[in-house]
Amino acid sequence: MPADPQAQQALALVKAVGTSLIFIGAHPGLADEPQSDPALEMERLRAHATSLDNIVGVAAILGSYPDRTDGLASTGLPVHLVYGANDEVWPQAWYAAEAARLHAPRTVLEGAGHSAQLDKPQNLATALTQFWSNSTHRQGTA
Repeated sequence: MPADPQAQQALALVKAVGTSLIFIGAHPGLADEPQSDPALEMERLRAHATSLDNIVGVAAILGSYPDRTDGLASTGLPVHLVYGANDEVWPQAWYAAEAARLHAPRTVLEGAGHSAQLDKPQNLATALTQFWSNSTHRQGTA
């Protein structure tokens, strides 16, 4: 379990209430009942289907996982940070700082939040396709 007291409190709350708290926490104005919006309903069902052990495990990893950014940068692998302009899970400044540390390009997807693959799938696919289509990123070219 993470050492951070706030993380410990959050885990205790999830353990007491159940994994539906994940949906309620992400959408405090919505009731935990079937949603007419397919994306919201998928999130609600995913919260209910997620095991408590999974949530506890992810929290423990996020609370103690070491920063591997410099190690990734040292590999020379091509990296491209793509993230939503409305991501409220991680601070926007973190993405910019990580891209700088990786010497990587970044694309900020307008109208997307933390799950850009759900919010703006075509924009995400375009950004990734353009990055990987660049001849300087193909294996065997320099």
